[in-house]
Amino acid sequence: MDTVSFKGLVPNQKYEVTGTLIDKETKKPVEADGKPVTAKASFKPKESAGTVDVTFTFDASSLKGKTVVVFESLAYKDKEVAVHTDIADEGQTIYFPEIKTTATDAASGTHYAKPEKELTLTDLVEYKNLIPGKEYKLTGTLMDAETEKPFDVDGKAVTAETSFTPEEANGSVELSFTFDASALSGKTLVAFETMTFEDIKKLTCRMETGQVEFKETTGQLERGMETLCAFLNGEGGTVLFGVTDKGKIIGQDVSDKTKRDIADAIRRIEPFATVEVSYTEIPDTGKSVIALSAEEQRYMRPFSYKGRAYLRVESATSIMPQEIYNQYLIQRGGKYAWEAIANPDLKISDLDEHAVISAVRGGIRSGRLPEATIREDLPTILEKFSLLHDGKLNNASAVLFGHDFYYYPQCLLRLARFKGTTKDEFIDNQRVTGNIYALLDAAMAFFFKHLSLSGKIEGLYREEELEIPYKALRECCTNALCHRLYHRPGSSVGIAIYDDRVEIENSGTFPPDITMEKLLSGHNSEPQNLIIANVLYKSEVLESWGRGIGLMISECRRVGIPDPEFHTDGNSVWVVFRYTRKAVGSYPTVTPQSPDSYPTVTPQVGKVLSAIGNQTLSTKDVMEMIGLKDKSNFLELYLYPAIRLDLVEPIYPEKPKHPRQKYRLTEKGLDLIKNK
Repeated sequence: MDTVSFKGLVPNQKYEVTGTLIDKETKKPVEADGKPVTAKASFKPKESAGTVDVTFTFDASSLKGKTVVVFESLAYKDKEVAVHTDIADEGQTIYFPEIKTTATDAASGTHYAKPEKELTLTDLVEYKNLIPGKEYKLTGTLMDAETEKPFDVDGKAVTAETSFTPEEANGSVELSFTFDASALSGKTLVAFETMTFEDIKKLTCRMETGQVEFKETTGQLERGMETLCAFLNGEGGTVLFGVTDKGKIIGQDVSDKTKRDIADAIRRIEPFATVEVSYTEIPDTGKSVIALSAEEQRYMRPFSYKGRAYLRVESATSIMPQEIYNQYLIQRGGKYAWEAIANPDLKISDLDEHAVISAVRGGIRSGRLPEATIREDLPTILEKFSLLHDGKLNNASAVLFGHDFYYYPQCLLRLARFKGTTKDEFIDNQRVTGNIYALLDAAMAFFFKHLSLSGKIEGLYREEELEIPYKALRECCTNALCHRLYHRPGSSVGIAIYDDRVEIENSGTFPPDITMEKLLSGHNSEPQNLIIANVLYKSEVLESWGRGIGLMISECRRVGIPDPEFHTDGNSVWVVFRYTRKAVGSYPTVTPQSPDSYPTVTPQVGKVLSAIGNQTLSTKDVMEMIGLKDKSNFLELYLYPAIRLDLVEPIYPEKPKHPRQKYRLTEKGLDLIKNK
């Protein structure tokens, strides 16, 4: 009901007020059965000021989680004389909350629990569209899935409640049930949500679709379970027993055996699936409609019933093709993950041994690998990295250390520098293939090439700072390369630099239980590619699982640019860094000093000096000691500036490309590190 206040009207004249419901997010009218939801009221005011009620009656089941604003129009003699269309008017705003629950054993974190004397179950309730600052009370009841009655201990139903005041409209709250579960062996409990007869009627009005199936009785339970399995492998859905294929509600008798048969059938779905069961009585008949409902659970696909997997195409259920089944297995991860699949055509000679050794050195330097690892042979190291099993290399080994990517086109990095703020014109456009370490080096070299640098003197060295902090960019690129989906041959990681922002994109999405709130706070990381992530962590490339986003944010705040933006459309994830360009195309600089003083140098030059020391080393040797893979990046940012400052010299100065060319420190360079 909308109470409309008016003033300045002519008493005893007929007016008509029309109300329209507007979706606050889309700013479009709310629709029911394809038509905008409106309501009208005609009235004759006795006085010039007063109120009139406008009543809306409609099916609001689709409005869960939405915010609606009422717009009004006042007409006199069919002419509009006044309107109220303020989308921000709090007094005209109606909030439709939505909740979703996931119950787990507090000890194991899974849907399975031991029947112990004292058991605690945690029900994570995710809510949408609550009013921040307002106190809410949440109450839960544990139900026996077989009997559909509240589970009781000592004659009392097991319930839990908590009060909370949300700081934001969307979030989550935990509800804990602690009780004596020693008599629960073999039982299935659910945090119960009852379906009403009105809900049943709404479902039957939709007829059979890709998400609704009708069965007259549980005599068709097997076919119904096959369809439920198909729903689990798709976008979720509901199977109704007690409804004809024409959508007529007839109901059926429900006995204890009926409930046991249904519970037993649900247990035959693998892996474990969350299924809501409801028995809704049809008024004045003594019969019920049975509803089996399942939400989308894509990260657990493929589901099977009695050893077979099923798919839903429109209103038809069919056996899942093997190709799709294999694809879902890969997406599920674990031992079925793409990275873990052995490639019999891969040989150790297909890997870059120097890249492997460099990763080992990084792990030893960080303390994440024992020093003895460097003395082990290559197959042993690969086995310890979980890259070699029974003499066969897996796909992860190629992604991490490969040097030939003919059969791995997805090991690709797309690099683009655009003119202005659109994609209309390229300044630079590159495609680089390689292992993760090489691609990370290429990405950072591209940033140094196209982002401006500024510097300040800190003691002996000149500290250079990119417009977007180096650590933030490197962490983002590392995450993109580590957590992306590799099983798609045409996928890649993309970096686009504009005058006002940098966008880094990879194929994939966030884990299903990671909300944006969790994402932006410290959270336990669930790597898409566990093997790859583990090697990157041990080799000191990946600093700490679940903390990368916090690092990006803190680094951006440190230099005074906006926090990075995180986006996903379910297929890709992209991060946006915004900045204010000061100088396009700047490069790292050195600051010459007077002849009598030591030069200040970049950290890159400092690393070259420390690596060479009193030795004479090749380019390859120095890069290895520093931990770099990209030669052009090394030459441009590290070695050549050191030579220009007369701190490093080649042993064959007249022949720069001599096959045995090496480098040593000049007297100035030696003097510099001696007095450091």
